[in-house]
Amino acid sequence: MDRERHRGCILGLAIGDALGMPTEFLTLEDIRRRFGPQGVHGFEAGQWRAGCFTDDTQMTLALAEAILAAGRDASVDEVMAEVTVEFVHWMKEPPGAHRAPGNTCLTGCRNLAAGVPWRQAGVADSKGCGSAMRAAPIGLAWPGDYARVCEVAIAQSLATHGHPAALEAEKPEAMLDRVIAPTGDISDEFVAQLAVVREVLHAREDEAWRQLGRGWVAEEAVAGAISGAHNGIDAIPEEWRDRVERVGYLTDVAHRLYAFAR
Repeated sequence: MDRERHRGCILGLAIGDALGMPTEFLTLEDIRRRFGPQGVHGFEAGQWRAGCFTDDTQMTLALAEAILAAGRDASVDEVMAEVTVEFVHWMKEPPGAHRAPGNTCLTGCRNLAAGVPWRQAGVADSKGCGSAMRAAPIGLAWPGDYARVCEVAIAQSLATHGHPAALEAEKPEAMLDRVIAPTGDISDEFVAQLAVVREVLHAREDEAWRQLGRGWVAEEAVAGAISGAHNGIDAIPEEWRDRVERVGYLTDVAHRLYAFAR
């Protein structure tokens, strides 16, 4: 993966998050009433100013910093030691600094802060999207090394989310047929959702949205990171690249992950 795809992935994730921020918790009907029949087409103010991202990107950056601190050849326990440091630091930021985090993420982080081992820290029955939303840096750090990516992805998920669907949502082979074989024995919900994806590929936008869900749970989550990684930074409108929050830091993290992966 080249440098501009790394940048596209990280900025795409943050930009997608910022575009979705004002629609969080809204139904499709609510979105159309507020933003018109075509929905959101640029940064809009919501709970925070236009261009701001949410806890999704904040935790992604925390995970990225943990990976970079641990080192390319670190064991999974060494990586998770750094993840613990970064997640606890994020959790302890002043009120309002971390933006609308889910209860599962906060519970896992509190457990980590209390000394609970990372393998037991997560909420065992939670399959919220928190662990999927932040996983992009793992693929950027070890591109092509599927075994390593899966190992670290599942480990960082266990720190907050223990449900099989949350763990399986991290698998990098998540492309329909290729993902069904290795996931079928782990999470029926994940496989069922992939079948829905196939069904709505050519459906109307509103019908696809209703069937795919709202992204609250792991098997429903999607991210601008995938588009940014596939298409590169130039596919993202320049206005969005310039206006997204902390663009300089986002670019720096992307470049450091690129150097890490080489």
